[in-house]
Amino acid sequence: MFKKNPGDLNVLCGIMNTIRDFSDREYQKRVWIDTDGVDWYLEAFVSLLDDYRLEDFASMPVGTYGLGATELQSLKIFLSTLLRFDELYNAELPDDVIVSAPEWNGVVSAAAEVIKVSRSWIEEHCDASGMGAIDG
Repeated sequence: MFKKNPGDLNVLCGIMNTIRDFSDREYQKRVWIDTDGVDWYLEAFVSLLDDYRLEDFASMPVGTYGLGATELQSLKIFLSTLLRFDELYNAELPDDVIVSAPEWNGVVSAAAEVIKVSRSWIEEHCDASGMGAIDG
């Protein structure tokens, strides 16, 4: 069961910011692939599931922190798509292998849907926290 904690809004903004990275193929090429030394996909994956507790937030009741049914459903779909992808591919594979996998398109699409349906919530709650404007 989801329990509200101090700082959860910042965590939710962190989740949305990381999901935005999953939705942006240009960002993935520029940062994940063209930058040496860091496994960006693995970092983002672990951040979402362990640091940000995406599974907990995806299961919170409608209306918590102002998120509606549509936003929460999109989070659930993104989470299940990401977990299915993780079952097929080792998160420790090189980022270029990850983003060139055919199933990656589903992850990118699910992430883009979260950002699209959550745009108003993000603008209201996250822009002031440094997430910045959302393109697209």
